Amino acid sequence: MDRLSRLHDAVNPDVLVPAIWVSWWSQRPWSRQPAVPSFVYDAAERVRKRMAKVYLPGVIGHADWESQNLRWTHGRLVVVHDWDSLTWAPEAVLVGAAAAVFPAGDQPETASLAASATFLEQYQLARGREFSAEELEVAWAAGLLPSLHNARAEALTGRRPLVLERMADDYAERLDLAGA
Repeated sequence: MDRLSRLHDAVNPDVLVPAIWVSWWSQRPWSRQPAVPSFVYDAAERVRKRMAKVYLPGVIGHADWESQNLRWTHGRLVVVHDWDSLTWAPEAVLVGAAAAVFPAGDQPETASLAASATFLEQYQLARGREFSAEELEVAWAAGLLPSLHNARAEALTGRRPLVLERMADDYAERLDLAGA
């Protein structure tokens, strides 16, 4: 049995609480605030309904693949930091969230639709198996989890609206890809 299999068998998934930016959908709906555009709440409700239909097996994974948490050497990933974001979730959720946030640096950011699509394609190539139609929809829905969380936070805190602007431009297409 390899180390990852032993870790999987030894970890109780019930104690791996997902980070808020990938688990808000399972909590009570957000209270509407005037500073937050209504499309954020409307999109969040659609994502909440879509994610409630997810019945995929869980895996142990990292839920914060922003670039500041990664270190590369000669084009190879050598270190992933911020392991307090270790969680138990369906693979498609973890990959979809990563496909949305990977370009983020000091401030949260959301990848373009094209960049997210390329990320998902390359991930499937690297794993040697394509996602099912269900998994692909879940990945797109999961990409909206950190993006909507961060868009709402930007509006509430007055930060530069990097994610909010991206969401305003393409949330509807992302929801379509998510089947939401």
